[in-house]
Amino acid sequence: MPTTIAWILLNLLISNVLLELLPGNVGTFFLGMWSPALTAMLFLLAERQPFTQGLAMHVGQRRVYAIAALVPVMVAGGTVGLGLVTGYLGFSEGWRFPVGGALGTFLVWIIASLGEELGWRGYLHRRLRHHKHAPLLIGLVWAAWHYRQVFGAAGPRYALFVFTPMVFLTSFVLSELVERGHSVWPCALYHGVWNFLRLKVLAGHPSRGAPGIFSSTAPQLTEMEGVFGLLVLAIISASFIRSWYRAHPQRLALAEPL
Repeated sequence: MPTTIAWILLNLLISNVLLELLPGNVGTFFLGMWSPALTAMLFLLAERQPFTQGLAMHVGQRRVYAIAALVPVMVAGGTVGLGLVTGYLGFSEGWRFPVGGALGTFLVWIIASLGEELGWRGYLHRRLRHHKHAPLLIGLVWAAWHYRQVFGAAGPRYALFVFTPMVFLTSFVLSELVERGHSVWPCALYHGVWNFLRLKVLAGHPSRGAPGIFSSTAPQLTEMEGVFGLLVLAIISASFIRSWYRAHPQRLALAEPL
């Protein structure tokens, strides 16, 4: 446990203090996304443990990959539906889907997301999975790891009342995926698909001249990581939360390593 606490504190220090000192560019972005994986690898080297086992890097159950890709698509669809029905969301004018660029962006998001998931659902989950409320504990650390960026961009109300509960719900989904699939790869797929849909397809980056399919008059309501996305995710994640608590005693009894 002291090693796990030290790893958590190191990652919080990197994300909320050290990265603030670096220039905001692509290199810093990837360093930030991969800092959980890199620190986990350093700790595993010190512990003389193999990466494959210590980070749950097995191929795992292939059917779980389909679930991992489907859930963010469902959240995106439900969020868009609520936005259109309430009138806060409309179609962007003249939007075109850049197939070549989109594929490259999708791969970039998968690679970037893998850096986080090797840390959270690989290293940290493996050490906390015996705790009944492990997804909540991991979610708390994961949310705090983002706080510097989220507080600065959206403010404390959004961070506490929308972003934090969304991270907790997502943590249950991803904890179930890594348990069912015995692998961190489905979690990276989920994370990558989520970011790709949210940042490239649905909303895009209008400030950079890259609009998405939709435009919004209230982004903190209509985004996947907004209020509507939180409502949809809460409904979808309910089955994952129930599954986690129902299966947890049996998983402990089996003591099966990931």
